[in-house]
Amino acid sequence: KPGADEFIKYLKNLGMKISLTTSNFYEIAIDVLKRNGLYPLFDSVTSTQEVTRSKLYPDVFLLSAERLGTRPEDCIVFEDSYTSVLGAKKAGMYVVGIYDKYASFAEESIRREAHSYIISFRELLNNDGFFLEGENNE
Repeated sequence: KPGADEFIKYLKNLGMKISLTTSNFYEIAIDVLKRNGLYPLFDSVTSTQEVTRSKLYPDVFLLSAERLGTRPEDCIVFEDSYTSVLGAKKAGMYVVGIYDKYASFAEESIRREAHSYIISFRELLNNDGFFLEGENNE
């Protein structure tokens, strides 16, 4: 995603814990993070392989929060998939929908279900208030 690497570094500079929660194979996710030089910035990586249900359900999101040592309601999830937006909401997390050209057919549904929506991660760079003051950009 455009600006994702900058955004991850920005969050880390704010002192935030960062987790990748994916439906990809764990090993593939780790390899991609390492190849892009981002692996050291992540506090945890969680895959749906580690739970019994897909991202439509809260299980994998709750496991990610547990690994970070934080409460689900203190988590912000960025998702480009409609079913994953629903799963993260069921976990009680704040969900930011993000545009993806391959999921554009579901953009309206994602916008409706997510707490907020962005086109690019760059929209949130240098917007400390969004994270530190609880602004929800609605």
